[in-house]
Amino acid sequence: SSRIHPLECFSALTPVFVQTGEDVVLDVNGADCSEDSVVIVWRFNQNVNLVRLLCHNDTKPTVNRLKYQDRAEITEITSLKLKNCQKSFSGVYSVIRSFDKDEVVAEYNVTVEVSPVLLNVDSVFNSSNFCNLTVTCRTDHSHISSSFTCGSESCKQDDGQQTNVTKQENLLQVYLSDDSVICNHSNHVSWANSTEKIRLIYNADQTGHGIWVIIGGCVIALVIIAGVIFLGNKILTYFKGISVIAVHQNIFVFNKMGYILILLCLYLLFDFIY
Repeated sequence: SSRIHPLECFSALTPVFVQTGEDVVLDVNGADCSEDSVVIVWRFNQNVNLVRLLCHNDTKPTVNRLKYQDRAEITEITSLKLKNCQKSFSGVYSVIRSFDKDEVVAEYNVTVEVSPVLLNVDSVFNSSNFCNLTVTCRTDHSHISSSFTCGSESCKQDDGQQTNVTKQENLLQVYLSDDSVICNHSNHVSWANSTEKIRLIYNADQTGHGIWVIIGGCVIALVIIAGVIFLGNKILTYFKGISVIAVHQNIFVFNKMGYILILLCLYLLFDFIY
């Protein structure tokens, strides 16, 4: 976990950036808790009291945890520890010291940042000479898209390197490096990227396309073979009185001549293809 100390003379919000899942400790900025009847309150977004400390001059303060007990606790007597920070923890945390009057002694503007990044391949178009693909680089709060064209030797990014900077100063980039598409996401506390090899994208699409070509070819081959067999059977039956197909209990049965004809068709078909 990290520890935050504001300026000695409190004058404005102290910005605090923390990565999702990490802890952060907020200090009371030297507020005195050694007198009886002094009360220190940690408040979230000005209207939610998280913890109330009743101070004593000879012992540790009495701690009353009021709200969000699973997310916050007191550490080092008066400091507030936010545990396992999530996006919903973002907001303003104030320290109010009360004795003769209420005094805001510190305020923190906490931003919990999320940094996972995902690179999706939206579409791939292949021809014999080139490949076009479109990708989207995405985070929880923004996204950016880009297109690429690849030939047999190299690839290019059609619209150049794409960059997006959000109001929260999160940087999102998608660009081409060698034979890879890279998506980068960075913020105040972390950096992450996602990479896809263009050749792998291209080959995966080609493999899917090739499967359908094979299936289609097999169907066509079966139709051709069936047509040749039945046509050959009719010719042999008409001229020679020989049938290569018999019907037995409503099932077509090939005799030895029929199997020879099937093998001959397969041989001629593969010889034509290859």
